[in-house]
Amino acid sequence: AGMVGSRALLRDLFGPRDMARALSMVMLVMGLAPILAPMVGSAIFSAFDWPAIFWTLAGYSVLVFGVVGLRLPETLKGPVQPLELRRILATYLGLFRERTFLYPAMAGGVLQAALFVYLGSSSFVYQQVLGFSQQGFAWAFGANAVGLVLGSQINARLLRRWTPEQVLPGVFASLVVSTAVGLCLVWQGSGGQWGLLIPLWFTISLLGFSTPNTTAVAMAPVGDRAGSAAALMGTLRFALAGVASFLGGQLFDETALPMAALMFGCAAIGCGIYWVSPKTDASGA
Repeated sequence: AGMVGSRALLRDLFGPRDMARALSMVMLVMGLAPILAPMVGSAIFSAFDWPAIFWTLAGYSVLVFGVVGLRLPETLKGPVQPLELRRILATYLGLFRERTFLYPAMAGGVLQAALFVYLGSSSFVYQQVLGFSQQGFAWAFGANAVGLVLGSQINARLLRRWTPEQVLPGVFASLVVSTAVGLCLVWQGSGGQWGLLIPLWFTISLLGFSTPNTTAVAMAPVGDRAGSAAALMGTLRFALAGVASFLGGQLFDETALPMAALMFGCAAIGCGIYWVSPKTDASGA
């Protein structure tokens, strides 16, 4: 609900370029969360006990509801539509038929699947394959989170001059290259641990460019259907991410090859989908 509402809100408030810049700032929070959350959770667990973590979550939810839920004004410009199942299904069907929405949403979803392959496989690859300690894994995972944040912030600066549709071709091409290099090095057993870590860092960093821009391009043509479009996009992306994570677990063979191959496959498929997608004018501010 939070992800859907925030994307719909940004679509109400901003044009495509400024929406992509705003989403880049959202990626800053998403990148910091994996670094800070384990440390905060460990501190709470050590000071109290495991139930305290859930009390903390409950308290945080109340805080967010008070700060955001009660104070945030309505951003929808048009009339609020009635909550009718028939109308909702018709809206979703219309969005499925709208290629200017569906193609970039699917391309972004496939790239998110690559991220979830990494999230689901990295702990096994780092610790069982590369022999990292828990602390070493935390540092490597944190470095990639920093790369994700860095990519999103560079993207925000690029969008001052270029549109999301001008940035995305280079991002997709770079993702294919970085994942291909990683796959080749892992396949050949070259470069040791750095042969995996360096291409992987560039891949995760590039995802900081792709997520805001594909979301902005997909949401640009939807108008007052922003909430439904955000919900459908979230469903598509997490469905693809779930399938990819499952495949990563099933194919794990005590090497980094399945993770590298799946991430390359996601990058190549996402690039192909975006390449054939109908392009819209995403130059609006």
